[in-house]
Amino acid sequence: MSQEGEWFLAGILDGIADGLFFPIHSNPRPKLNTHSTQTSNANGKSPSPSPISPSEPTQLVPTINGYKRLVGGEAFWAPNAVTYGYDSRAASIRIISPPSVPPSATRLEIRVPGADMNPYFALSAIFLLGLRGIEKKLALPCKPIALLTAEDRALGKVKMLPTSLEAATQRMIRPDSIARELGMFGNDFVDHYGGTREHEVRLWNQAVTNWEVERYLELA
Repeated sequence: MSQEGEWFLAGILDGIADGLFFPIHSNPRPKLNTHSTQTSNANGKSPSPSPISPSEPTQLVPTINGYKRLVGGEAFWAPNAVTYGYDSRAASIRIISPPSVPPSATRLEIRVPGADMNPYFALSAIFLLGLRGIEKKLALPCKPIALLTAEDRALGKVKMLPTSLEAATQRMIRPDSIARELGMFGNDFVDHYGGTREHEVRLWNQAVTNWEVERYLELA
């Protein structure tokens, strides 16, 4: 049982100690350079309105129970949408940057994974998607989370994360998923791993839980 997050910190060093995630400074918060490694990497790890995503997050949240925190969203300090933000614990990608830390310590905190994830799969997804964002020079899909409004969500400008293992798995195994791309996980992995997640969903659908017994027994 896990509704806890297992957050990953990611940075890139040039040589021994020089970080490459240097922002362009503005007051009071730094502004992302849309042509920088940081921007492309953040976009690569964060799902976007186009099919570049882990809005296929099964490698990050692989269990039925793990999606409970995503349903709760901001109430659990858990991301439930494709967002990034400066030192924001409600965003999918938290950018830790000056003035909170020195420029050389600028890094990304990926807040989607659950504590019950497989760390090898999760790290592979994070870095493969990050490299994909860098290579394709992908632009960030939206404004920082602090600038998003309820109207943005209502108009569909904010891409929501799936809130169940079944929905996440269906996104991953579709023919045009990012996970199937050359240089990503590939068809063999997606077909096998996706099959294990579909099996997990089938077992859940066949189970009768304590909640169902307690809630519906009186109606029998």
